[in-house]
Amino acid sequence: MKKIGKLLFLALVFIIGSSTVSNAQDYAATSYKIQTIFMYNFSKYIEWPADAAKGDFVIGVIGPDELVDEINKMATAKSTSERKFVVKQINNPSEVSNLHILLVASAENQHLAAAISKAEGSHTLVVSQSDGAITKGSCINFLVTSEGKLQYELNIEKIQSKGLKIASNLVAMAVRK
Repeated sequence: MKKIGKLLFLALVFIIGSSTVSNAQDYAATSYKIQTIFMYNFSKYIEWPADAAKGDFVIGVIGPDELVDEINKMATAKSTSERKFVVKQINNPSEVSNLHILLVASAENQHLAAAISKAEGSHTLVVSQSDGAITKGSCINFLVTSEGKLQYELNIEKIQSKGLKIASNLVAMAVRK
């Protein structure tokens, strides 16, 4: 059964990642939905250490309200009695603490370095949308191809330095590792 779930996940990510959108507004809305699916799957296919795996699963977002709204929809739909998803909109990198995932949207790249610095030494998976973010300390970075497809690259060493274990299927799907 677990294998079927992984295959469905891989198929969904391939289909979504392969889709393209024509105008900027549609692209932004679609991109937020796709990123939200990725956030959920990162929560499922990355293992946090035992001390960070208890309680609510907290996703912090430095980004536009529309992105926060999409992630909140996912949090409401995917929360269970076993684990609740909580979304925190972060307005300043100084607010970064006690997060499982921190997503820094491309519109907020000016906060990326400070957010990465604030998350240093924690189990926070930093996800970004900025060219070169991987070399600056981001764990996962979204890329948009020239065809308009959303993909991601990984900084495996950074992920492991945070005490996180990433599933092989996420590694296999990354465009750069």
